[in-house]
Amino acid sequence: MPTILISITSLLLGIGILLVGHGLAGTLLTLRAAVEGYSASLIGLIMAAYFAGYIAGTVYCPGLINRIGHIRTFTVAAALAGSLVIIHGLIIDPWIWLVARFIYGICVVAIYLVIESWLNVRANNTLRGRVFAVYMLVDLVAMAAGQQLLLVGTVQQLELFAIAAALFSLGLLPIALTRIPEPERVATGSVNLKQLYHTSPIGLFGCLAAGLIGGAFWTLGPLFAHQTGLTATGVAAFMSMTILGGAILQWPVGLWSDRIDRRKVLAAASFGAAGVALISAFVSSMPMWAMLTVMFIYGGLYFVIYPLSIAYSNDRSDPGQFITLSSSLLLTYGIGATLGPLLGGILMQFSGPRSLPVFYSVCLLALGLFTLNQIKNTKPVAPENTNVFVPLVRTSPIALQVESDEVEPASVTELDTLGDL
Repeated sequence: MPTILISITSLLLGIGILLVGHGLAGTLLTLRAAVEGYSASLIGLIMAAYFAGYIAGTVYCPGLINRIGHIRTFTVAAALAGSLVIIHGLIIDPWIWLVARFIYGICVVAIYLVIESWLNVRANNTLRGRVFAVYMLVDLVAMAAGQQLLLVGTVQQLELFAIAAALFSLGLLPIALTRIPEPERVATGSVNLKQLYHTSPIGLFGCLAAGLIGGAFWTLGPLFAHQTGLTATGVAAFMSMTILGGAILQWPVGLWSDRIDRRKVLAAASFGAAGVALISAFVSSMPMWAMLTVMFIYGGLYFVIYPLSIAYSNDRSDPGQFITLSSSLLLTYGIGATLGPLLGGILMQFSGPRSLPVFYSVCLLALGLFTLNQIKNTKPVAPENTNVFVPLVRTSPIALQVESDEVEPASVTELDTLGDL
């Protein structure tokens, strides 16, 4: 394992630097939109464009990678994404921002696809899950670190946008200079939501709920924190602790799900996150330590919903199904993530900022009740058919396939055409 990690240091360093900028850019744009006086529904629309672009990117980017290669694709995507961040700071226009966010989403999925396909061929089946677990930890820690950069400048000025753009450029260096051989190509697959529903209805509804909540959190969470009275320091802490909770608590919850019926863990996490979400509506009136604790617990319980849904779907799928199922799961998440900011923005505009955590809670309660119904009416997966839980965040279809024994370390990387942050 140490030898593998050393060999992929340049990949992890490059994506880590870049994701610090990515984490800063998303929160920064939401706060700048709020300062400009944009309505919550308009902010939700602008931010939803990112997820729509992400879905579109999973269709277009595999072909681009196959035509021009991994390093060139990464270079083009990172350079364009950094330029778009600067454009957001230079041109204050909601419709230009909307188009830019759509293109930015395409760029980000290209970046994820390049890195994850590279990681996939560097690790054998025995180590692949652990390699991706380290990668996911780097992903979340970098995103959390990006929130803290809000404190080094002011939202109204160009400097924070410039810092985010510079980090995209710096992230290029370790990748451009790497001597790691590129994967041969990226293959494509298909989508079948009907098959997904029949194979794993919990997986479908779990990914949909995770998308609705996640899309709203990443895009409107900073707006909620701002509108309820938190300072810039408070907003940064609010976002960072939620993300760090997700990075750290996935491990014990995931290990618990390997030992008992995974559906029971999913239901418990859903109900627990629903309760903590309601408490989080009042974080602005809490002492700092209490707010940090609440958001850490919420992040840990919420962020585990997606990987539990993926793991359960993998438990129930045949090896020949998983490529199509992973594409369908990611498309489902992407649909939810696109709708989440739209619905959350409308709710916040007409019912106030505290309606956002209520929205989280309703989605989580619905998922918990649906899961309990499935536990009552369907048999659990046999222990011999379960797989080891792997911590995941929504990145690309490659990451979903780390639990599939189909993928050989030196073979063509399997990639589905639709999927997703």
